Amino acid sequence: LLINSSQNYSQLKFFGRMPSFIFNVLAIILLPLLFIKIYGTSKGITNSVVAVTILSFSWENIIHSAQMESYAIGNFSMLLIFFLLLNAINSPPDTKKSWFKIGVLAAIPGLLQYQALFFIPALFITLLLFLKNRITTLNLIKYSLSSLLGFLLIFAILILPYLKGDIGKGVHWNAGPNNIFLLNPNWNNGFISAVEEILNFLFNTSIEVIEAMLSPISYALSNGFVGWILLALSIIGFVSMSISDNINKKSIVVFSTLASLTVIILLLLQIVPLSPTRHSIIFGIFFIIFITEGVLSLDNLFQRRFLNKKIPITLISFTLLWVGAFSLSLNTELKTRNDPFDENRMYKTLRSDKVDIVANFDGSNLLYLMPSILGKYPVFDAAIFMGGDHDELDLQQKLNTVINYGADDSHIK
Repeated sequence: LLINSSQNYSQLKFFGRMPSFIFNVLAIILLPLLFIKIYGTSKGITNSVVAVTILSFSWENIIHSAQMESYAIGNFSMLLIFFLLLNAINSPPDTKKSWFKIGVLAAIPGLLQYQALFFIPALFITLLLFLKNRITTLNLIKYSLSSLLGFLLIFAILILPYLKGDIGKGVHWNAGPNNIFLLNPNWNNGFISAVEEILNFLFNTSIEVIEAMLSPISYALSNGFVGWILLALSIIGFVSMSISDNINKKSIVVFSTLASLTVIILLLLQIVPLSPTRHSIIFGIFFIIFITEGVLSLDNLFQRRFLNKKIPITLISFTLLWVGAFSLSLNTELKTRNDPFDENRMYKTLRSDKVDIVANFDGSNLLYLMPSILGKYPVFDAAIFMGGDHDELDLQQKLNTVINYGADDSHIK
């Protein structure tokens, strides 16, 4: 809707990246509202400062909020699921129509970012666990079927056609070199050994993932230290929420536990990998909620032991340190993320060099966004010659597979 073939490279970049940016801003705006739902107005606003700081100064989030892909929308999608959970827990729907609406609304996050679909079963199971004592068994069955119908309706009409044929790409593109982010325990060495492999993989990779997703420090300067801190705060926050009497916190713990079990099952089935890449942005909100609770718990402990005052010293210190760490990486990231491509300059170079055809070897999609070049030169997607999944093809098969997405090439065949 926002882009068309008449736009130049700069215009296509700007309008193509706009949806990710808008949804990222909306996620930052929604975070304080979620924390108000969890903690109440006063504490929610105060505590959300930490959450907003983490999300706003996450380099992974910033980078992908300026990309033409839907991964940054994962944060917004997960926030919608958390809102749906807490609204239903606090104001249980009591008609088939309202439960049908919940099913429809639960499908929307998956429409925005397909990975959110993984957490829908955990959402419904959590609702059933928390509402089973407030609704009769017969009505619970009726409501569940109504909700399932609403979800499947949206899924079948809008989501399934989009996913059809592309589901395998979730593993194909981010398993890492030598499949290091794919969980593949060796069961031949015995059950205990395999379980140890699984636990080591989950623990070590989770540290990488949480740092990659939320760190304010440039990847070039990162050494894993931030990941350890964030994981420790997440564990503290998880324990704190688990022992709380706050029903919102308890429901989040149950939902997150079920969501984690879902991810582990998907990992064991090798349906998805666990990688410190954009594919894990979807986990960010889970960690942010528990990290914020962890900081809050430490602040409460610090206040009781030393100050007994109402100034949230730990929250303020964490926020200042986070912004400071981000500032140290700012120049590095601005230099490394500067776009070196200029459509006009490239077009002039091609003309001066009297080029006949353009071959794109690195799999980049940037040339798709340069209409002046596409309209003048045949452009071949030649990434197939770089090896990888197509090594089994001979030269002629590769030549037959190459696609021209530029000007007509019949005059040079």
